[in-house]
Amino acid sequence: MAPKPRDRMSDEPRLIQRVRQSLGRLGYTHIEAEHLGDGKVLLSGRIRSFDERAIMVAAVRTVSGVTSVKLKLRF
Repeated sequence: MAPKPRDRMSDEPRLIQRVRQSLGRLGYTHIEAEHLGDGKVLLSGRIRSFDERAIMVAAVRTVSGVTSVKLKLRF
């Protein structure tokens, strides 16, 4: 059974908190995370390399509740 819309909204802060914790453990505290709905997360901010981007995406994909990762990262 799908959660009610209100339940999804109440989970949004926890999802973003878990994403930020995951990024923070890797030292990426400067990256912003935004929940776009239905488990989709948008990452934005400055990165130094494509390798850094790959590490961030891999880390965020392991977070429970994340269904996809969109990027708005720049060098």
